[in-house]
Amino acid sequence: MLISYVPFDETSGYIEDVVSLSLEMCEGEKTGESIRSQIIKDAYEEGHKGWIALCKGKVVGYAYGYHCVKKDVKRSDLEPAGEHRAEGIYDCFEYVELTVSPKYKHAGIESTLEKRLLDETLAHKKEETV
Repeated sequence: MLISYVPFDETSGYIEDVVSLSLEMCEGEKTGESIRSQIIKDAYEEGHKGWIALCKGKVVGYAYGYHCVKKDVKRSDLEPAGEHRAEGIYDCFEYVELTVSPKYKHAGIESTLEKRLLDETLAHKKEETV
């Protein structure tokens, strides 16, 4: 089984397939239209980073998040992490969603999507420090 990975952003031709997979995974908790509008809104967010996993041209997984730089992330937006800070949090990566079709759960797709997102975020940080 050959899995390929393509960037996921607002220009992706796979948005409808991502919506379909998300709808399949949330088992009726949300409507297709609410999922579609959220995914499209997220794809246009500043700092959006994402990857789509394909098998024979079919979306079998995706992951995305935001690189937040100088964007105030309120403490109340985060779960307690053990360290209390009064000020906002800057220069972080917010991992929003990781979804893989159950048929492909043990194919290493989740870890590859996660690694690609983190590698891209770290590469961006290195560019800023150079």
